[in-house]
Amino acid sequence: MEYRYLGKTGTKVSAFALGGSSFGTRASEDESIKIIDEALDFGINLIDTSNIYGKGESERIIGKAIKNKRQNVIIASKFGAEAADKINQNGASRGWIRTAVEQSLLRLQTDYIDLYQLHLPFEFVAYEEILVTLNDLVKEGKIHHIGTSNHLGWQIVHAQNISDRYHIQRFVSEQMPYSMINRRMEFELAEIAKLYDLSLFVYSPLSGGLLTGKYKAGQTAQSDSRAATLKGYADTLDPNWLKMNISLRSLRSCSNWQMKRGFH
Repeated sequence: MEYRYLGKTGTKVSAFALGGSSFGTRASEDESIKIIDEALDFGINLIDTSNIYGKGESERIIGKAIKNKRQNVIIASKFGAEAADKINQNGASRGWIRTAVEQSLLRLQTDYIDLYQLHLPFEFVAYEEILVTLNDLVKEGKIHHIGTSNHLGWQIVHAQNISDRYHIQRFVSEQMPYSMINRRMEFELAEIAKLYDLSLFVYSPLSGGLLTGKYKAGQTAQSDSRAATLKGYADTLDPNWLKMNISLRSLRSCSNWQMKRGFH
């Protein structure tokens, strides 16, 4: 297994990560633990999860599987994409971040999370609020490093500038989808990652299974398949939509970045 540094942190992670989104849902507890054990045997030391995967079951199963191997595993978890059915029990407010991290630590049966990631950007929460709270958690030893997920380039630059201004923790990674039909990363994130020494974690390289060859353009996906259950994936089976969306997605990514940066 090849290992790489996580940003400039000095922490080494495997070139391949094990994603935990299916633990406790598509994969049973026993199946999930078997997958985790096999991944660790092959040298994978980075496991990525979120507090919403399986409504917390993913974290609980991972915690059980690595309880006696904690020092050999880099845990990356996420917060901020919780269901919005309860007021102030989701998102990225100072109070909720502290509650969310404590809940994740209990499920994971650990004293610290190696990489704690903001699952989504938030228009109505200042990055100062988020970063200062995460910085406090790093000081307390509850998390070691912080990262983002599903962010645009200008949002990362904005956040890094705030961290520099207040001399607090910087985000060290960004996690985004990347595949043959979703190449948004190439337009700006790759260069921003070089500029700020960010590690890039890519997910959904097969676009929810669409690129495995088991789906056929123009045919309806089976009701229990990922293409049918994951929002937006089934549309891609329409060959006309696919051709148009690749071009539109590329144009939209560039246009959004230019508008935010003031280029017209």
